[in-house]
Amino acid sequence: MGGPGWTRGAAAEQNAAALACGRCPALAECWQYQHEYPESAGAHAGLTDSERKAKQ
Repeated sequence: MGGPGWTRGAAAEQNAAALACGRCPALAECWQYQHEYPESAGAHAGLTDSERKAKQ
């Protein structure tokens, strides 16, 4: 099933989505939300899933 790259596991798609997050004016709020309600996979708050797991 297709969908936005930030919901998939492909590293290249996650990297592209995480880079796009860097320009978002809501990045700080997104990071706070992600911290309170962690996602299990995909890019969120400017980080890929592996980057988020490394910060935990």
